[in-house]
Amino acid sequence: MTGQGATHKLAAHVAGLSVTAFSDATWQAFERAVLDWAACTIAGASGAGALHRTVGAAAPTGEASILGTALHDSAAMAAFHNAYACHLLEYDDLHGPSIYHPGAPTISAAFAVAERINASAADLAAAIVAGYEVGIRVGEAAGTAHYANFHTTGTVGAIGAAAAAARVMRLDTTQTRDAIGTAATQGAALWAFSDDAAGSKPVHPAHAAMVGVLSADLARAGVTGAKRAIEGPRGFLATLGGDAKARCLEEGLDGTTAPRIEALTLKAYPCCGHTHTGIEAAQEIARALSSSGQSADDIASVTIATYGSAIRVAGVASPRTPEQAAFSYAHVVAWVLAHGTLDGAFSDMAVQAPKIAALRSKIELSHAPEFDADYPISQPVRLIVTPTTGRQLDAYAEHATGTPAKPMTDEAQNNKLRQLLGEAMPGWNAYVAGLVRSDQPIAQPPSEGISA
Repeated sequence: MTGQGATHKLAAHVAGLSVTAFSDATWQAFERAVLDWAACTIAGASGAGALHRTVGAAAPTGEASILGTALHDSAAMAAFHNAYACHLLEYDDLHGPSIYHPGAPTISAAFAVAERINASAADLAAAIVAGYEVGIRVGEAAGTAHYANFHTTGTVGAIGAAAAAARVMRLDTTQTRDAIGTAATQGAALWAFSDDAAGSKPVHPAHAAMVGVLSADLARAGVTGAKRAIEGPRGFLATLGGDAKARCLEEGLDGTTAPRIEALTLKAYPCCGHTHTGIEAAQEIARALSSSGQSADDIASVTIATYGSAIRVAGVASPRTPEQAAFSYAHVVAWVLAHGTLDGAFSDMAVQAPKIAALRSKIELSHAPEFDADYPISQPVRLIVTPTTGRQLDAYAEHATGTPAKPMTDEAQNNKLRQLLGEAMPGWNAYVAGLVRSDQPIAQPPSEGISA
């Protein structure tokens, strides 16, 4: 066995990646991704306070920062904490074709290791771009066959995080391959949490980030990993679902295709990404209702026709908590039809509001098989609203705001950062700008925004 398959080639790409190859577009994508990660992590820190205070050996001093707090921990555990907080609010970045949230596991792992070893900004940037590249390519190869049974962010995330951690440490190709191999065998993330609304979903990227750091450390210590962990006959894709021969695993690694980090979706709404096109279709219909002198009170029925994965993941019909509401297509559409905007949708009062509950009961979530072929490249939905009087209203959407096909404006992105970072925004803007095109050691992260 030569070991020159996809796992080896991806490892060689990671080990050899230098920021000297970055275009302006790659630098801009890197800057946006790190800011979005920091904002989601710091905003999530308040909700993760109990975890931050009780899990691991968090203390005022340690190897790496737990963002949004004055606490530190080992690099592996700091990565765990930060990835958990980052994913907690359902606002972190995603990559549509791979059905994967890369930022939480990848940047959390890379940042923690970079702090531990006082890495250069250039090595951190190369690590993040490399980790995104590997994780997203494996996620694309895994596809819907994998996603049907596993939460890709937890499984593939471990591989992307290991690649990023290995690059920060400047491991060579063989060591990086070992890190990826060891991480691949630890990928874990079951959809079972959604059966009873358990709170373990953010544990998936947290575990992946921690595994990434540990796998790179093990590789550095000489522990070997499977040489064909991704594409082998008993490897990740063959075992957990996907296409082990997918061209996306290797095609364009020579720089003939743009880095995957340039194709991110920065989420415009703090809820399940499957619902975002439906949110915007509902906004269109809410405007039509208003212009005709009608309101949500005049709605007799609503049909949300969409692809199968959206129904499986966001099919909570009667949410009882804000966390469940974030995965309730019926709730977000009902709220937008009633209010014209998603603002205020995720509170106990919003979830329990009688008017919203009544409207949710009128909503049917319907599988449209013809939309399955378009997913995950797009997220098609057709929203059909039948008023008690007057004509039926119909809205179709396939790309939501924040996707590469419909990117957020600079103003909208700044509004999101301002909402999440508050007084910490100027400090983080300056901090991340200082990482761009720099070969200096990274500085300590800003202390503004500490909540615990």
